[in-house]
Amino acid sequence: MEGNRESSLVTSTSSTEEDTNVILIYFRTIFIICDVVCTLCGNTISTIIIHRAQGFSDSVRVLMTSLCLADLGVGLTLISSAVSSAADRWIFGDPWCKVTAGLLAVCLSMSVFSLLGVSVDRLIAIRWPLRHPMLITERRVQIGCVLLWVTSAVVAAGNVWMHSDITNYQQVASICYMNFLSGPAGVAIEIFNATVLCVLPLATIVLIYTNLLTISARHQRQLRDNLALQPANTIVSNQEASLNHHIPKSSTGETGKRRAALNRKALIMFLVVSLGFALCWAPHFAMRLYGALTGGTLSEWVQLLYVWLPMSNSFWNVVIYTLMNGSFRREVIKLFREMRCCFRHRVVPQTNEHSREEHPSRLTQPRAQSGDC
Repeated sequence: MEGNRESSLVTSTSSTEEDTNVILIYFRTIFIICDVVCTLCGNTISTIIIHRAQGFSDSVRVLMTSLCLADLGVGLTLISSAVSSAADRWIFGDPWCKVTAGLLAVCLSMSVFSLLGVSVDRLIAIRWPLRHPMLITERRVQIGCVLLWVTSAVVAAGNVWMHSDITNYQQVASICYMNFLSGPAGVAIEIFNATVLCVLPLATIVLIYTNLLTISARHQRQLRDNLALQPANTIVSNQEASLNHHIPKSSTGETGKRRAALNRKALIMFLVVSLGFALCWAPHFAMRLYGALTGGTLSEWVQLLYVWLPMSNSFWNVVIYTLMNGSFRREVIKLFREMRCCFRHRVVPQTNEHSREEHPSRLTQPRAQSGDC
């Protein structure tokens, strides 16, 4: 009786573990597929809109494009993880596993450097507006981004080559990355990576934006006070002069107030992007440091969370841009309308000779378009 009871307990335990594994595989695969699709589609749209929307300087466009390319790189690299998750095993060979681990490291580095670059650009633009066009040119930013991409690739390749023995496929998370080392050496490596890739850059970004938002708030108060103290007849004369010279009716103070409000919104948007990055990546570095300190293994769901939460950050930015930037949002709506019109009013040329003779105008006259197309 006792033997039968023990065997039944073992059978029920193993069946429960199998059910848990099946649930984990289904959840993981669906999540990875959704993450890859959102990352690829979102950042493709974001790359297009960045170069169409108003309100971004040329240098900021370059840095935001670099950030989008880094996120696109993450999405493309994770396609192999989606396939492997569905198969529940790595099917692309060990060399490609090492390559994907290096690519993810490069994209992480460039995401951090791009965010830091945007904050430094905004700092110079607000603190030294007259010197900004000479110091931060589009050409210089492009060269800097290329050098950072090359440097990140070289460092990541060297890191993967030096630690190839611990750069393996992680079955639970269905991803290839460098596992943490236990002991003093592993702790030192994790502290260094967390400091260089998370703590220092994000602390710098937060300090910069806090300073800039303080300056922006003070500037808005000054403009509001100046506008309130401006005599009524001066405002009327300014409006009459504007009408005579075909300039909009807003006074200089009102225009400056609107410009300051737009700058403040842009600063808040970039700060939210940076905080979102920190929210996703801080638990990742914390759990890696915990694993190096304790040398213990983490539960399957914790492993899945601390790996894929930062991966999901690759499509957060386009959501933040759309919600917090009016110009970006209008261009997104405009792009979707254009795409809808292209699909709805696409003209298919006729190749039938008889049809061409009877209706020659069909080849030269496009179909009439609807109002908003």
